[in-house]
Amino acid sequence: MKRLVAALVAALVVGIPGALSASGPAFATTDARPGAQGTSSETASAEADSAQPAVTISDAPAVLEAGQDLVVSVDVTNTGTAPLTLTSADLRAQATTAVSEFSVHRWMADVTPSWDVARTDISRSVAPGQTITLRLSFPDTELPWPTGEFTWGPRGIEIELSTDDGPVGFDRTMIVVASSAELTPFPATAVVPVSAISSEPINLLLDAPATDSDTDALLPDVTKQVDAWDIAGVTLAVDRELPVSTDRATLLALPAYDADISALSALDREQQARELATNTVFLPASSPTANDIAFAHDLGMTVLVPDADYAPADTLTYTPSAVTTFQGEPLLVTNSLASDVLSGELQVIGRDDVALDTLDTRQVAVALSAVHHRQRPNDPRPYVLAVPRGASDAARAAVAAVLDASWVTASSVKALIGLEPDDTERVLTEPDTEPSGALTRGEVTAIDHALAAFSAVAAIFPDADAKVAAATTAAQELTSVSWRGNPSGREALIRTIAPTPAQLETIHVSTTSTINLISESSALPVQVTNGFHQPVTVTVHLDVPDIRLRAPSPVEVTLPGSSTTTVSVPVEAHGSGNLDVEVTVTNADGTVVGAKDVLRVRVRADWENVGTVVIAGAVGLVFLIGLVKSVRDGRRSKPVQPDDFVAASRRS
Repeated sequence: MKRLVAALVAALVVGIPGALSASGPAFATTDARPGAQGTSSETASAEADSAQPAVTISDAPAVLEAGQDLVVSVDVTNTGTAPLTLTSADLRAQATTAVSEFSVHRWMADVTPSWDVARTDISRSVAPGQTITLRLSFPDTELPWPTGEFTWGPRGIEIELSTDDGPVGFDRTMIVVASSAELTPFPATAVVPVSAISSEPINLLLDAPATDSDTDALLPDVTKQVDAWDIAGVTLAVDRELPVSTDRATLLALPAYDADISALSALDREQQARELATNTVFLPASSPTANDIAFAHDLGMTVLVPDADYAPADTLTYTPSAVTTFQGEPLLVTNSLASDVLSGELQVIGRDDVALDTLDTRQVAVALSAVHHRQRPNDPRPYVLAVPRGASDAARAAVAAVLDASWVTASSVKALIGLEPDDTERVLTEPDTEPSGALTRGEVTAIDHALAAFSAVAAIFPDADAKVAAATTAAQELTSVSWRGNPSGREALIRTIAPTPAQLETIHVSTTSTINLISESSALPVQVTNGFHQPVTVTVHLDVPDIRLRAPSPVEVTLPGSSTTTVSVPVEAHGSGNLDVEVTVTNADGTVVGAKDVLRVRVRADWENVGTVVIAGAVGLVFLIGLVKSVRDGRRSKPVQPDDFVAASRRS
């Protein structure tokens, strides 16, 4: 009777609703403390160099089964300069089970006072700067927490450590005291988005063996992530470009590269969105608009929306089913509060956020799932968690613990979306600001222009189509919602799509000495260097600013990789003069793909004809002079008589 009176008085003083509830007896209270570390009046007189130790509950059961001892690990760090001797550890707890997110928040925010449960004596010394771990065990017989069908549930616990001088620090967390009665479990799933993108400069693809994508390089990390989340009740929404498999988790297709469908909708990129996201799952990275949801439904996507954005029109004392509709189309709402906990934050409307460590993330997530059940024990309302992108190991441990709870039955998005939708009226809260870090119209335009520049240079390679496909894929990755957290990184990567100035000079003309051109029809020797490792096919053009020299047509030539080739370009010359001829290297469409240069040409087109005439005239003149001289100076011999010729022949 004295305990009952004490509980009533304490409830009136601190305003705890339900202090007389049958969910647990009242115990002697301790003062509510606003900080994460508690102190007492005794420690106020401690020496100035004796700082309060850091006390953290590092391990505790998420669910305490009926008849089970409570075993808790506590890390203690002596932050002072004097040795610390611990003599006792007190277990305290919430007076009642938590039946709402508000009671969980008040406990974790150190607002709700704690009630004495049990004490254990210890004798441990902690040197300055040292961290030790205490393993504390509290027998089930000392734990007066009920486990009935309507009295089980989440309860805050607190461990306070003391020395002979009094309390020196405490920490809080949550546990769930399991029911000894059979429960009606509710179906639940946790949706985990999995994708991977590259941040390598895209223009490096110009001089590399082309592939259609970098999936092979990314797949090992993705497979490792999928294996870690292969948990019954998890729905893995995996980038549809990534081939993976699971044993226990259910697979759904995420838009290729986890494309930001809301951003593409706002930028009127419907065709691109259809290519990336048709028949996949819509997991908005920020509060969606009605247009976003309608657009996703039009793409045949399975739509999930946070219940903080699509909330019940009326105030309810419970969380309704996750299965609902929007404008007549099926839709799942995710539990925003529990999903935020997976990011290490307990965010309750109208309250300050509470940061959660690794253990608290798991404990609070399990506690909130128990709250969901206890609100309407006989109404197994579907429950959906949206795991944040890039979730930590703490989030995975929390999800596994929730899905393993006895009041939960593992399900999937596919199974839940086919259930009868809840008829609770909901209202969509439209965002009043643009999403932070989303893809912009200017960036989309820059991507298009840069891809055109890349394609122009890629066209000279034998595997041009494959290079363009790889660059297009890499550019598509820039639509990923993951870039919202790093918009400056996205801008920097966009600048790596177009060829660099150095790449545009990799093919260049080598200047030679002045070329003498003395014939009307000839060819200019042009030395072209290909600095790429692969062969390229280019067209060499001559731009002649004078009618005295004309290049009838450019010359297409294949240049071996890492070589210099002399290309003969036909020309026609007329007249004489010194000319500067600009040499340009382009692709087949005429887009410049190399560095320009100028050849100096000395044109003397009439010299060949004049020289020929002069030489021919000189030769003819010499012939005539010789002929005339021979005629003038030459004499004919006296004729020989036949008889004399015969006689001479006989003598010989």
